[in-house]
Amino acid sequence: MSHAATKPAPMSEKRIAAKRLELCTELVGIHKKHETVFARIDEIKAELKTMATDAGANFKETIPGKGTVYVAGEKEGSFKGDFPILQVDAWKGLKSAQQDKLLESGVVKIEAQYGGKYYGAVTVKLF
Repeated sequence: MSHAATKPAPMSEKRIAAKRLELCTELVGIHKKHETVFARIDEIKAELKTMATDAGANFKETIPGKGTVYVAGEKEGSFKGDFPILQVDAWKGLKSAQQDKLLESGVVKIEAQYGGKYYGAVTVKLF
């Protein structure tokens, strides 16, 4: 006979705060212990990105039995064209009939817009 998995009880706010402090303390300790290593990693990455940017081509280096490094250089944004922009305040100032006419003619289309998804970040600064 199978038993349904029981969900652990949610942690209290006090326990969450203690766990969060514990993890952050550990993370800062690791960064502090390996500060020179992380600094060198940043230097190497910057130099590799500069190489790819100057060469105008991304590249990949494979170190047999160890791993692969993919490097992409910086790219300026590209011009995609001139596009009409609806002035929202002017649109809101139009009478409903005027708005409806523009919508019906296809000159204006209303679409929902959302901000880009944010995947979060963790930043450690040492002092």
